[in-house]
Amino acid sequence: MGLKCWWFGCEGHPEDPAPPEHLHCAHCDQLLSYQDLAGDTRHNRFKEWVGYWFWRRWMPEKCRDCGKRYGKHEQCLPF
Repeated sequence: MGLKCWWFGCEGHPEDPAPPEHLHCAHCDQLLSYQDLAGDTRHNRFKEWVGYWFWRRWMPEKCRDCGKRYGKHEQCLPF
């Protein structure tokens, strides 16, 4: 398994006429399962982690009642 397949996940060859249970990777020629084709990749998990780190860690989530991000929200009314 190559570095590209390890990071981005394997992908089926576009000209492969075989049914999905018999697909081979276009890069490393490994037999693929449905989970390999539709599963989560390390690249996607890293992007989600970076998004959390930069947005949710430094910019808090909006209050469900008033819609503001900062300040005290103990007395917010839900309208």
